[in-house]
Amino acid sequence: MKRKSVFLLVCMACMLLASCIAPEKRVWTNTVVNYNAKKRKIIVFIHGYGGDKMSTWTNDKGTNWLKLIENDKDFSDYVVCSVNYPDGKDETWIDLKDQGLWLNRELESMDIVSNGRGAYEEVIFVAHSLGNLSLRSALYQNPSLYKYVKIPLIVSLASPSEGTKLADIAKIFTDKKIFDDLTAKNSENYRKKINQEWEKNKGNTQIRCYYETKKIKAATKVVGRGSASSVCTSAAPANTDHIGIAKPSGYDDKIYKWVKEDIKNTEELLKAFYVKGDEFVNIYDQ
Repeated sequence: MKRKSVFLLVCMACMLLASCIAPEKRVWTNTVVNYNAKKRKIIVFIHGYGGDKMSTWTNDKGTNWLKLIENDKDFSDYVVCSVNYPDGKDETWIDLKDQGLWLNRELESMDIVSNGRGAYEEVIFVAHSLGNLSLRSALYQNPSLYKYVKIPLIVSLASPSEGTKLADIAKIFTDKKIFDDLTAKNSENYRKKINQEWEKNKGNTQIRCYYETKKIKAATKVVGRGSASSVCTSAAPANTDHIGIAKPSGYDDKIYKWVKEDIKNTEELLKAFYVKGDEFVNIYDQ
């Protein structure tokens, strides 16, 4: 009986961490939904482990978060895009450090960030699960790349900031390096390092976190409240599971409305800086 329980737990770990949000065939190109050269603000979506640029943000009825924003008149000043990167599902060699390097390369190739004046003045990130840690790694490794843009807001959706127990189980059965960074047991890893620097150098960037409150298939939560609420400016519960938190059903969905309100509030934050003439300091900008 005990052996059967362990087997079920292992299967659960594999299902949730290895393919919980993966489509049959992942597409590695990046997507810009509504490009307009005159727009100087952009919202960048970053998927988590096993996800991709569109499936992570699309529910089973075909409603896509990026498309919702594209058709929302309140976001007419924003370009919306989704970025892909090797998340470790198909690569045994990659870890958080490598993901940060890769993500910086992708963002630079899209002219979202650069070592000089790029296409945008303001960048808002919406990242799911592992995507948040990959973003932190990118910002930590090369903060100068973000010198010419303001990052008023990072929306963190169910990020395993303090790791996840499912990664501990997965490590027993796989040699994928990414699980070394995601394990809840090992606190002395690269994840802890970037979190410590994150806390020291938040600057004026707001980190708004949301955490799952429901189990997947009545089995388990992928990321616990404590882990998902760590290193946040503020945190709130979302009445959904780890997968559904990235898939709003429409404009009336609470997660869509809350994130929209977060974005609008940061616009007011930036206006206050402009009025006072104060310098806005990005996260990790020392």
